[in-house]
Amino acid sequence: MGWVLEQDGVERGSATALRSFQDASFDAALFLGPLYHLKSESDRAKAVSEALRILRPGGVLSSAFLSRYSVVRYAAKTRPEQFTDDPHRIESILDKGHGDSENSDDDDDNKKFD
Repeated sequence: MGWVLEQDGVERGSATALRSFQDASFDAALFLGPLYHLKSESDRAKAVSEALRILRPGGVLSSAFLSRYSVVRYAAKTRPEQFTDDPHRIESILDKGHGDSENSDDDDDNKKFD
């Protein structure tokens, strides 16, 4: 869930479904989180599509993301045992964006990096 600040207050919602906002209703959108917190490529694409939909022509979309290498580095620093417990975890993070190497199907929607 994300937050949207408008003149009338703050609204909580999902980056993948900004239904409460009309097309071309914002001059700018700030994307801090959806590109690395959303695990599936389809959800990331929905979020980008929604952000572009609510922007006025010529609007600015500013985003941030985390490299998958930074995720591996952070995980190795804070919980190195997860890599010795599952030697394929690093490959999984770099390949799929999450550490679930036990489940090899392509449906990432319900997977998470622990």
